[in-house]
Amino acid sequence: MDKQTIWTIRKTDNPKFPYRLTIKSSNETLLDLYTQDKWPGTKGNIFCLRALSGVVPEEEGEEVESVSVWKYGVYGKRATVILDRPRQKRCSFLFLTRAYKQKEGEYEQIFWQTQQGLTQRKSKYKLSYNRKENLKIFIDSGERYPWNFPAAEEIKESLPLGDYAIKDNYGILAVVERKTFNNFMAELGNLKKFHQHLSELGNCRHSALVIEANYDDFLKKEKIKPYTGFFAAKAIGEIQASHPRLPIIFAGSRKTAAVWTYNFFSNTQAKTRDKAGDYLKESAVKYRPSGSNLLAEDEIRRKIYEEMPERFTTSEMASQLPRCESQFVRNALNKLKKEGVIYSFRSGREIVWNKTSQ
Repeated sequence: MDKQTIWTIRKTDNPKFPYRLTIKSSNETLLDLYTQDKWPGTKGNIFCLRALSGVVPEEEGEEVESVSVWKYGVYGKRATVILDRPRQKRCSFLFLTRAYKQKEGEYEQIFWQTQQGLTQRKSKYKLSYNRKENLKIFIDSGERYPWNFPAAEEIKESLPLGDYAIKDNYGILAVVERKTFNNFMAELGNLKKFHQHLSELGNCRHSALVIEANYDDFLKKEKIKPYTGFFAAKAIGEIQASHPRLPIIFAGSRKTAAVWTYNFFSNTQAKTRDKAGDYLKESAVKYRPSGSNLLAEDEIRRKIYEEMPERFTTSEMASQLPRCESQFVRNALNKLKKEGVIYSFRSGREIVWNKTSQ
């Protein structure tokens, strides 16, 4: 079955929550909520409740609408959705937990909001992870003059990678590689070795390279001899292009680098401990992109030009893009056929595609 992400709204028999909204990806349920209306509109917010897991959505009632989802993302306590239609296509769902006033425990509040409603309300933005963390920062024992973290407990030990890290029950949760200006300049003298080290660093889900200098410091010829500013800029660009998942932070100074690292660690730890986000984290893992994704079309085009043989089948192309539904791959190939990038013919039960001569 094709991997599809579908937004569906059905009627219910509940007068307070007359609609049920579900988002499914490859038959995995991402969101399943009872709602007070079909769309927030100018109301700004619609209050929602989680649907009962025992009730199958298809048995709920008459279908009101069914739309493909162009993008689904989770950021902190918020799930954002972009629908594949020209109007009323952007919205988000905010998941909050509140403490009971008269008894112990917490209850959940879910608000359905639109981009228009948020703009009109001009609400003050609240940080997703705003609580104070009891942070333990591990400092590599090889650090001679380490950064100071007054708000955290500092623990010196030998780290398998990086200079600073935080941990959870499973090991290293986040890691930072520190470089002074002179350290970084020395690394430029052996970029192959540095690339190997950064590849290992980038394997950690939360990692960063933090430099105690400004970017333009590496463009000043009086500072970077024997290199030129052109070489340094190209080298930095090569490093970032080769390790796209690894942020390079030009902090400007030792103090600012420590401040950035503390907040990076604090928010990463808070994110992993966020109970309200557990439901959304699970939904994000289940999500498989579908719809008219322009980035995926560009990826198909690039693979055809650079990686695919002169002749290939639809199934061979689809195997190179496991996150895209097969119907989307077929549609994208037909679109490229109209553009003259490829042409097709049938061989038995398979459609075979050929590259056109450029």
